[in-house]
Amino acid sequence: MEIFQTFAEISIGILGFTAIVIVFRPYHQKWNDSMYQGMIGHSIQVLFYSLLPFVLDAYHCNLSTIWMIGSITLGVITFLQGCAVLAMDKNAKLRIRILMFLFSTGIGVLQVENILASNHEQGPYLIGICWHIFQSLFIFSMIVGRKLENDSFPKN
Repeated sequence: MEIFQTFAEISIGILGFTAIVIVFRPYHQKWNDSMYQGMIGHSIQVLFYSLLPFVLDAYHCNLSTIWMIGSITLGVITFLQGCAVLAMDKNAKLRIRILMFLFSTGIGVLQVENILASNHEQGPYLIGICWHIFQSLFIFSMIVGRKLENDSFPKN
């Protein structure tokens, strides 16, 4: 269960860096709110999924039940998130939205397989958490690596 504490710390670190980037961004920089919302959303999900096993363990659930409940939660939310990106994210290109939907569906299917297995394991659950960490770090690198566009500076 130590890995989940590490994941929670990573998500808090990403959220902290996000706050720093938002505070120190130039006032004239073009802003893509959906990227920031995605980065914050994925980081909060990592935090939630990392703390869920500790909460369930506090209620004396056995490990198989913890991984089943975790897989149900992670699978449903990740799949719905992929559907929402496909339907509502108008800033991303269609092929990127389809790709995100396919990855989210894949993570959802992996969780369903874990739910239907006779012995529920933590492996698929960890893969789902790693997906959200990857997503938040990828979006963070896109934001930090983004150079300012010339037409975004005030003309004086």
